Amino acid sequence: PPLIHAQHEARRLRQRLVRVANFDPDADRTVLLQGATRGSLENAFSTVALARQEDLRRLGPARTLFLFFFTGHGLQGRILLEDGPVTTAELGSMIKRVGADFTVGAFDACYAGSLDPDTLHEKGVGENPGLDLFRELAEEVLTAEGSVWFVSSGAGQASYEDERLGGGFTHYFI
Repeated sequence: PPLIHAQHEARRLRQRLVRVANFDPDADRTVLLQGATRGSLENAFSTVALARQEDLRRLGPARTLFLFFFTGHGLQGRILLEDGPVTTAELGSMIKRVGADFTVGAFDACYAGSLDPDTLHEKGVGENPGLDLFRELAEEVLTAEGSVWFVSSGAGQASYEDERLGGGFTHYFI
């Protein structure tokens, strides 16, 4: 069924990131896609990668953080775009093209926990259920390389959208 709040939540998250997390307000740097297709997603990743390369050329070496947030529908090991699914491996390849030192992925979709951990492990990501973010995140972010993915549901679980609040995961993430 169509999601009621996903597009509004995406706009709210972008606004919040710009306002309180020092994300660049330029539309080519903090990209908002609504009704995304594979082509528009690939173009967005390419745009961000080009901006990063230009920054490195202009400013010299700098550590980079890339955040990818998806709110929408998911199936086993896939997120669903307007024109079809994108697998974990395909998404991982797109993210890798950005070239960031540290990537944070957040997914509010059914079965988000099924984004293949074996595929993620091959790219240097591992599960760490004992991570104490409040104690370790600051130092981890300053020195980290690789990826951290936050998911709204387990491999066999649905995610839920409240009629008033929207997606539970996205509501509290924002």
